[in-house]
Parts: sequence; structure tokens; C-alpha cells
Amino acid sequence: MGGAPEIIIVRNQKLKDAEFQYRDDPEAFSADVLGLILWDKLVEYLWSVAQHQNTALKACFASSKTFGLAAICLWFLFTRYNSKVVTTAPTRRQVRDLLWADIASLHAHSKITLGGECLTERLQLGRRWLAVGFTANKRNQATFQGYHASGGLLYAIDEATGVAPNIFNARDRIIVSPEDRFVCIGNPTDPNCEFARAFKDPTFHKLQITAYETPNVRAGRTIIPGMMTVEWLRDKEARWKDRIPQLWLSMVMAEFPEGRDDALIPLSWIEAAMLRWETLREQQAVLDEARKILGIDVATTGTDFSVFAPRLGQWVEELHSYSGKDTQELAALAQIEHGRGYELAVDAIGVGAGVADALLQAGVPVHKVIGSAASDKKDSTGSFGFTNVRSELHWSMRERLDPAGPLPLALPRDELLREELAAPTWKPVIGGRVQVEPKDKVKEKLGRSPDRSDALINTLAVENFATPAYLPPAPSADRQQRQQHQPTPSTERKRKW
Repeated sequence: MGGAPEIIIVRNQKLKDAEFQYRDDPEAFSADVLGLILWDKLVEYLWSVAQHQNTALKACFASSKTFGLAAICLWFLFTRYNSKVVTTAPTRRQVRDLLWADIASLHAHSKITLGGECLTERLQLGRRWLAVGFTANKRNQATFQGYHASGGLLYAIDEATGVAPNIFNARDRIIVSPEDRFVCIGNPTDPNCEFARAFKDPTFHKLQITAYETPNVRAGRTIIPGMMTVEWLRDKEARWKDRIPQLWLSMVMAEFPEGRDDALIPLSWIEAAMLRWETLREQQAVLDEARKILGIDVATTGTDFSVFAPRLGQWVEELHSYSGKDTQELAALAQIEHGRGYELAVDAIGVGAGVADALLQAGVPVHKVIGSAASDKKDSTGSFGFTNVRSELHWSMRERLDPAGPLPLALPRDELLREELAAPTWKPVIGGRVQVEPKDKVKEKLGRSPDRSDALINTLAVENFATPAYLPPAPSADRQQRQQHQPTPSTERKRKW
């Protein structure tokens, strides 16, 4: 007889009234129940979900699209008895720390006490009345199939560009009644993903938010903290609009960057690599046996930074920047990393040669990377060569970021690194070779030296060259005898997240 109660919240008269009064009016629910003052594009966004079964929103950077989705989730759940809300995003951080953080905040600070037990990824109102968040990974593929609800179901995908086709298309199995709703939102970075295809699907109501439509930009000053600012937009107008079109189109104009065949590395590949990094960390990937490589780019001017890029196989660790350190100090830091098992690759043009030479004098083997040197390598298919080592290594980075390749690299979420990898272009030249845009042209685009991407790309020299480019001179007999009595630093450093 007993069993779990059907309803685990107290449905006071205000809540009962809200179920009916606001069922078809998410704008009024957001104002009267959640206490929000919404700007026009978010209002359009809410009404689209209320009036259309399928909604797709592509938006610029920092446009409050996830915050709007949180309001939609609460509106749908609390105005439909025994309804369900299922949310997902590519990584747990995006589920827990973005969308569900907003859901929890709106729930806790509502004008009407909403009730229910709001956890980090779950809001329970009754046995059959709940909202839940899942990570869109292989382990959760089957999870999406079992959800149906007599009161209606909302399936919401945040950061939809990075969601796999089978999870995106789970909507075909769970959106089955006229009361059900599907909404997908994201930055338009990949023109070949399911999210992009939704904007060509006649069953979707399609929305777009560009940077020029956001409140702070319209007002000419910051009226909503945390959103796009005029200063950010003006900076990107100067640096991206005519120089790095794929970043300008995606992050500012909310357009998929289609038709940019001269971009060396597609923005979608860079974004996929950053999602891969988060996924590997969340899965606590063990990297004990991975080859350890440290790429070093040495600053040439006072405004540039020297950068260390450590890599364990496909896993790129967070990059480290140094300012004001001379060649001897940088060599000493690199020597410490070599003692931990890292092979070293140094950009040996200009002041970088001083770091490489200091390491050699200390008995440390070094790959000297000289970008202007001739290259005798071919691409992975053996179809073409390269005008120089710089073009060769940059193309190798393109191949290592290709999601379809074997063990594609996983990159930390680093906005400067993303910008630097997205900047260079390439072109074919006579003789069956590829030429990557010269470094001085890339510096002109960025307004700075691409120190971070150069350091990372240098790590590929260790794998492209069969042996270290330079070895330290053989020690004398007396030095060999002294070294035999010195402890050897361990070369093993286990990594487990």
C-alpha cells in the first residue's frame, strides 16, 4: 500500500495557480515567478520554445543563451504536472557548472518558493516529475532512450556543436507527443555537425543572436555584467573581422564558418580538441606510458612571453608563460623538466638558440627547431611536401587535431591558444608543396607573437625527427667517472586525474 509519495513538494495555491496561469506564457513566468527582466532576444527565445516543438538557437560569445535555457527549464517543469526536463552538454563541467548552476540559482532566488530538492544535476518534484542533467558521452547513450512523461518532456542541449549525432538525434525517440519540446543552443563553430544541420531542417524554428544585438553593445556601456561588452567587440573588430574570419563569424556574428578552405586548422577541430581534454580529465584517463615532450618558444621582445608546452602523448598539459627570464634561467627550468622525463624541442632561431646551447652545455639533448630550414618530409598521405620546417610542423599540427585521425590531440581550454591556432592560412605552391602563412603575417593579425601555438607545435618536432637534432658533446673520462657517482633523476612521473 504505502510506497513513495506521488508528490514530494507542497503544491501551495501559488504553485497551483502558476501551473495554469503561466503554462503558455514563459515570459510572464520568468518575470512574476523567477523575478527576471529579460531583453528582447531572450524573450523571443522563450516564446519560440513555447510555440514550436523544435527550436535551434545559434549565438555569439557571452550572449546569456545558457541563462535563458535555465529559465526555460524551470518554466516547463513547474507549469506541467508530472513533466520531465532532460538536459545535456558535451562535458560534465558544462552540465554542472554552467546550465545547472544557473538552474540552481534561479530556483533558489525565485519570487515564489518553488520547492523540490535541487541538486547539482537533478531537481526532483515527484516520482515522475523531475529535471535531470546528463553528460553527452558514450556511457550515457542509452540513458536518453527511457524518458517519456505524461505531462510533457523537454529535451534541452547546451553547447550543441560538441554533441555526438546519436545523442543529438535521441530527440527522434523521446519527443513523441505534441506537448514535448526540443531545444538546442550553442556557438556555431562546426558547419558539419548535427546542430548546423538543424538550421537547414524545416521542422525547426531558428533563432540567432549576434554580438551587435546584445544589451551592453546596444547601450554602449555595461548594463548587464558578464555579457558581451563594447570593449570586447571593438577589440575583435580590429583583430578578427578581416584577419581571422572563422573566429569573427562564429564568436561575433553567430554564423557557421563555412567555405573557409584556406584556414589551416578549422575552428571546429580546435573546439573538439578542447572538449576532448575535458572529457579525458573527467574520465580520469591514465597517462603513465605516454611519451613526454616539452615544446619551448623563447620570447624575442619585451612584450612577448616565453612559453613551455608540456605534452604527454595526445594530452597537452596547461601551458606555462614566463616573462623577463634570460636564456640561462629558461634553460635551467627546461633542464628540470628533462630530469622528469621530458624530451625537449626549442625554437632555436634568435634568442632561442641561447637556450638550446645552454642545455647542450649542461649535457641535455635538444631538438633544435629551425622553422626556415628546408623540409624533406611529406604529409601523412604522402601526397605533398612543404616549403620549410615551419610549414611541415604546422601541417602536422593540423593532422594531429583532425578528429578523424588516430589519437587526436586534447587541448586545454586556452583562449589565446585557440586564437593562435585558428589564425594561420595555407596555400599550395609549385612543386607539390604546402606553404603556411609566414609568422610575421600571423603576428600582424594577432597583434602579438603566437608564442603559445609555436611552443605547442614545437613538440611535434620530437616525433617528426627520428633522433634529437643535437646531442651534448661526449663527456671526458674524468667527467664520466664523476657522473657515475651522481644520482640520476627519475624519468617517471605518473599522471592520473
